[in-house]
Order: sequence, then structure tokens, then C-alpha cells
Amino acid sequence: MGAILSLLDGCCSNDTRNDANKLPMTLERLPPAKKVRPLLCDLEEYFMEYAGADAQLDHDELCMIWEKCALKKVGKLNDDDKALIRQSVNVFFHEIDVDKSGKLTYHEFAAFMMGVADNKGPLQDMRKHLNKALKEDPTRMSKLIEQFKAWDKNGDGFVTPEELDSHLQDLQTEASADGKITKSEAEGLATITKMKDEIFKHADVDGDGKVDLWEVMAYMLGRKKQPVELLLYDISKGAAAKLGPLLLGKKIEAVHSGVVVFESEYWYGGKVFRSNPPCEKAFGMPLTDPWGIHLVKSEVREDLPVVRLGYTFVTHEEFVTWLTTNVSERYTGIEKYDLLTHSCNEIVTFLTGQGIPDKIFELQKSFLSGPVIAIRPFLNRHLGGFADAEKELDHNLFAKDSTDIGGDADSVAKSLGEGDVVIVEGVEGISGVVIATILHEADGKCEIKYYDPDSHHITTKTGVPKGKCKSTSSIHQSV
Repeated sequence: MGAILSLLDGCCSNDTRNDANKLPMTLERLPPAKKVRPLLCDLEEYFMEYAGADAQLDHDELCMIWEKCALKKVGKLNDDDKALIRQSVNVFFHEIDVDKSGKLTYHEFAAFMMGVADNKGPLQDMRKHLNKALKEDPTRMSKLIEQFKAWDKNGDGFVTPEELDSHLQDLQTEASADGKITKSEAEGLATITKMKDEIFKHADVDGDGKVDLWEVMAYMLGRKKQPVELLLYDISKGAAAKLGPLLLGKKIEAVHSGVVVFESEYWYGGKVFRSNPPCEKAFGMPLTDPWGIHLVKSEVREDLPVVRLGYTFVTHEEFVTWLTTNVSERYTGIEKYDLLTHSCNEIVTFLTGQGIPDKIFELQKSFLSGPVIAIRPFLNRHLGGFADAEKELDHNLFAKDSTDIGGDADSVAKSLGEGDVVIVEGVEGISGVVIATILHEADGKCEIKYYDPDSHHITTKTGVPKGKCKSTSSIHQSV
């Protein structure tokens, strides 16, 4: 009963399983969109049967139908069950009654069911925009759905270019049947012809060569798809080859990412930043062949090598609003943000409904376990990207100035203590190369604190020759 589909389809099924006292009522337990959309083509008949003469369901009718479905499936209903059904009907109406008429039309039902699985990604805000559009024209959604049904020749819930061609041919045949084409018929043919040329270019956000109702609605409501791409950077500027064996006992690639959308690059660096791509100052030039995979050209800028992630219908204004209200506060300040674990996955998920490729998480996953966590504040600074962390941003997330604000001192002090950060190599009792801070220096000898990759502990050692302690800048000079 928790699946909204059961309020119609379930009543007509022969499912008599007794799920005693189990009446899940959450709207989240809905069938997958791929299964729902083809079924919708058959459900209109059932909807009309229960809706009555006015072809609409009001609150009481929906309660009655839902109780009937529940009674058939689980047997006797107690007062608590009935109260739960009434409460769920209230929630359902709030979600689906987009014109707020107090009655549910089949068009509202169909639009809700086809969009319910898209609660994030390219079409996540469409219901809100449908509300706004319907206030201006209450018949608009009905027209859109009827248009879609006319295009969908085989009734599978999707429209292909071939189906649009077939629809156009039907219109032409119908319009010329009497030997005349009226002005309105000519306009209709012209509209369909134009849509045929544009709709798959602008509305097919998942690139599968067909569009569903939700994509058509976005297009018809004036939204055009925007490409979402990823720029990749070697944030260690080559140092990962040495830092990997140092900390993990294996070679790693230190890859950081920036999201390219709306012709700008968005990235994390103590704050959420927006810049003109590529973000060369913070991370260097973007990679062209990470892991031996040749990246493709950006759709927006052919000079940028990118990972193409898909498309979004979210507008720039909505995106910035989401960043400032849902993301910026949580990730402002180096103490709140970790370059090695967050990357741009949250932004990409919001825009496209799915995260960034798993391969890009290789570095982050490597740093999720063991005492490596203790020196991550140092790594955040050392691997780059935080020079702008304390800068003031304007309302569009651009930094207001370009002055470097600097120093590793505070960050390093939190991980390895006060003192210069150095690379120590060739010291008896220390295996290989380690990162350390100098706690005390006298007579050419140093007391150091370092992470031991063998024991996985933060360790203190005295009597280390000063000549064995090299500046961290040398790691970049040697690669």
C-alpha cells in the first residue's frame, strides 16, 4: 500500500498475500520509473473507473479506494490503520495536487508517477515549476500530457525520433485529407517540425536517444539542458609518486576535480569557489590522460580535457541558491573541509542525479583509514588548493581578490606539532622516507615527530642529523 501505484493497479490485481499489520505508508517506496512509465499507458482506464463522472479523485474518494486496497491485501483494518491511511492521503495530495484544486486529475497522477523517481538530478525541481506554470495556465499540464501521448505511438512511456516522424506524417495526412490546410493546421505542423529538430538536442538529458514525459515537460516549460563536466588535476603537482609510498606503501595519483557547468568551474578549497576554467592557479593545468585514459574535449570549451558526466535542467540561479543554502556553510573553513574525501561529488549528484566516476575516488579511499587521518590537515595544505580559503566571495561565489593568503603553520601544528615540515630519509631506525616536523633543533641534531607507515603510529625521534631533514619543497623539485 505504501507504493502509490497500488491505489489503482493494486485494487485490480489478484494479490491476496496477507501482510498482517504491515502497512508501510511512506511515499519513498514507489516502483522504479522504468517500470512505472509503460504501465501508465494502461492505468488511465482504471483511474477513470474509480474517479467517477467528473474524472477526478477527491480526498474522500482516495481514502475509500486506498482502504479498499489495504483491506484486500492485509485483511482487517483497525482504527490506527485507517488513521494512517487518511494521513497518507493528506501527504499524497500535498505532493501531487499541483493546481491545488483539492481534486486529483489523471494528468496530475501521471505527471507525478513519471517524475517521482527524479527527486534529484536534472529534473528534481520540476514539480515546483509545474506549480508555477499551472498558476499562469491551469490547462498547461493537460495539454503537455496529451501531446506526449499523441507522440508516444507504441505506448511505452518514451518518445523516439521515429515516433515523432510518424506523428508528423499522421498530421500531414490528416491536414491534407480535404485538400486544404488551415492556418492552425499549418502552425501545428510547423511546431512539430521545429520540435523534431530541437527536442532531442535540448531535452534528452540522459543521452539515450529518446525522451520521457518529464524531459518533454522541462523542454516545453522553457528549460534547456546544460552539460555537466569534470576537470581533473594532479593536486600534488607530481609529488604523489613519493607521498604515496611514504604514507600508504604504494604509488597513488593525487587527483582533485572541478565541476564545469554554466561555463564556469566550481570547486572546493576551504570554501565553494567559482572561477573561469581551468583553475590553473590553484591546481595547475588539468590532466589530459589520467590513468592512461585520454579525456575528451569539453562541449563548452574545446581546449579543456574533461570527463563528460551528462546534463542538467537546473538553472544557474537555482544552482547558486542551492550551493549557498545547502553546501557553503557546511564546507566553509579548512577545519570543516577535507580535500582528500569530499571532492565535487555532492555538486555532481545534485546536478545529474549520480556521482562522479569511482576511479576518481581512488585517492580519497586511500586516506580513509588508519593514522593517516592525523596528518590530513597537513596534506590538505601541502597538496594545494587552499590559497584562497580565507578570501571573501561575492554573491556568485567568485573570490573578490586574488591575493594569496598563506602558510601551513596552523594546519601543520594541528597534525604534527609546531615546527618546520620536512622530508626525512636515510636515518637509522626509520624505514624509507617519512614526513615529519622538527620539534627542536640544537648542535646540528633535530628532534622530529613523524608518521611511521610501518607501525601506523605518530612517533617522536631524537638525534636526527639536520642534513637528513629536507624541506617539503624538495619533493616537487625532484619530480
